[in-house]
Amino acid sequence: MSAPAIVFDADGAYWEKDPGASLDVGFDWSEWLASAQATALDSSVWAAEPGISISAPQDADGVTSVLVSGGTIASGKYTDYELTNTIAAGSLVDVRRMRVRVKKT
Repeated sequence: MSAPAIVFDADGAYWEKDPGASLDVGFDWSEWLASAQATALDSSVWAAEPGISISAPQDADGVTSVLVSGGTIASGKYTDYELTNTIAAGSLVDVRRMRVRVKKT
């Protein structure tokens, strides 16, 4: 997976992409799995806010990823969208969220 760099602002972390770009983004859950004494994820589900597309979800060795494409710049210089990755291992469930900022790059 070749994810874009993570950028930070006053609201937290985000990935940045151009409206025409398609990028793989994801999370490394391996430390979470180790602390939960689990060996693998049982499920990984991705969701995105309307206006941005996700496809090709993958889960390998505790790393989840999804292909992000589209998005528009509604007003101003950029538009932020939220992605959510919900995972499960045994009886444990966790959620991570990350913004994707769509802007001309």
